[in-house]
Amino acid sequence: MPRRAREKNAESIYHVMCRSVSEYQLFRDEEDKTYYLGLLKRYIDRYKCRIYAYCLMDSHLHLQLDPRGFDISRFMHSANVAYDVQGDM
Repeated sequence: MPRRAREKNAESIYHVMCRSVSEYQLFRDEEDKTYYLGLLKRYIDRYKCRIYAYCLMDSHLHLQLDPRGFDISRFMHSANVAYDVQGDM
């Protein structure tokens, strides 16, 4: 049975967490973290959202995100897919 769709409110600020599968290292070093922050900046500019706080750890990350009316899923998908391509290099 599929899970119920996540309820989203354009007026809310969200705590978003991304965790790797099986505690796999998302960020190998500071360069990876810097690259990911650059991707967040790119998609912040594209989607006009705002990040109030972030914490990047080796196996996961946290964001305090104000989507300002945009779809959080689209924002996170864009950044994470772009980072995944970089990770395969």
